[in-house]
Amino acid sequence: MVNTNTVVNAPMELYPVYRASAVIVQSSIDANLDNPDSVRSLSRTDSGDQISLEVRATAEVVGKDGTKYDFVGWSRDYEPDGKYTLLTDDEKYPLEGSEPFESVTYTAVYKIAPYKVRYHGVDGSVVFTATVDSDGERATGAGFVHNVDVPKVDESGNPVYDKNGNPEMEKKSVAYDPDAHSKIVALLDEQTATSGGVRELFLEWRYVPAVGAPKSWDEFKGEPVKGDMDLYPVTYRVAANDTSDTERPVAMTAQLKWLLDPTAGNTVDNNADEAPFKACFAEPFMGTQLTVTVKRASYGPGASMSEEPVNDQYVSLYSLGSGNGSFDLTNRLESKKTGEGGQAPGNAVFDFAKTHALTIVKKTTDASAMGQTFRFKVTKTAEGASPETRVAEVKVDKRQQENGETWYVGSVQLAAPAGIYTVEEDTAWAWRYEGELSTPGKAPGKSAELTISSASSANDATFTCTNTRVNDKWIDGSDRAHNVWSNGNVAKKED
Repeated sequence: MVNTNTVVNAPMELYPVYRASAVIVQSSIDANLDNPDSVRSLSRTDSGDQISLEVRATAEVVGKDGTKYDFVGWSRDYEPDGKYTLLTDDEKYPLEGSEPFESVTYTAVYKIAPYKVRYHGVDGSVVFTATVDSDGERATGAGFVHNVDVPKVDESGNPVYDKNGNPEMEKKSVAYDPDAHSKIVALLDEQTATSGGVRELFLEWRYVPAVGAPKSWDEFKGEPVKGDMDLYPVTYRVAANDTSDTERPVAMTAQLKWLLDPTAGNTVDNNADEAPFKACFAEPFMGTQLTVTVKRASYGPGASMSEEPVNDQYVSLYSLGSGNGSFDLTNRLESKKTGEGGQAPGNAVFDFAKTHALTIVKKTTDASAMGQTFRFKVTKTAEGASPETRVAEVKVDKRQQENGETWYVGSVQLAAPAGIYTVEEDTAWAWRYEGELSTPGKAPGKSAELTISSASSANDATFTCTNTRVNDKWIDGSDRAHNVWSNGNVAKKED
């Protein structure tokens, strides 16, 4: 026999020498296979090096009785009682050195495959796979939800304690596979960031069997898992459009902020807002009508999707507030139920007036201002149009207490269409006073600017002028002269 260290000293004739392999290959489930050789084998390697033999196994196998098995690994000391060690969990194991000639049995170890619950995204791809053992609690009764102990809380969300100071516990039903929920929520958030036309909110999973009708979450969540299952998302799809011109609606979804909560109580009153769908203007809205449409989308295999309008759900609309949008209850403009009244199915339609209230408030601590009238110049600017200016007069006619001081106040309210407005005081008319103008959320100055839009709520369009008297004189200085009659003419004689 020659080897890699053999020295060639003369012409040589080399002949291949073969030796039978003593290796035996089997699987732990041969008895339940129609053709065991198709599942496990001893064969040549594909590597082309000096290692010539390897044992191979199939990853997933179906037995004669339909039982599904998953490959676990290769063993050389397998015992049916479960006492064995694994060489590798790889489906291929190369035989090196003297291993091909040893009288050893290699066993491909299989176990009954767990059921696979595949959770799909809106595009049909699998986002998460859960495995359920056929003899586990989920396969024998629990299904998709189970009860856990959680701390009990009161209506305000505060923990409840017993008389010994220990937190009280209560049972709460929660879903298995929380990772699947996290995955689909994250994917919908990513989709929202790239698509401005719709906001999508995960609602629940539905089971779509290979044969038969789909089942809703409530129909299957308590049933045991009896085989592989494919679950697809059910979502709410929400969109907003400027429908001031019904023939040419303009997409507004991306210009709004959203708070979507399918678990909300669907109740609205003056003290609380439990609307499942809340939208907030993030920039001025100059239209006269905004339509929010809510649809329920059910997904299926191959990215298939069906939609239906959702009725009787509250949609609450909020104003810009004092910044770029606020969900404070004081900034709620209106709440409407989808499909209610003359609204189309799934729609909440918000109508806005063509003109809005612009308020100018005059304030001073100077008592002598009581009964006086002050003038303000109001200028409206609009893109592509010339500025429009009008004069407004405010009479100080009220007295009120603020922080221990007496203030003298007057106000006037103007009807103003949507636009950008600048207000400044006519200082020639009120030269005895030094004033500062302010608007909500902005620092005061000699003039003030704000935008009036359909997104404005109460007090958003208020200009406040606070004055301090800086001159006690009613007449600004004096000048004297004598008018003298001379020769039929009046001549001026300076002092």
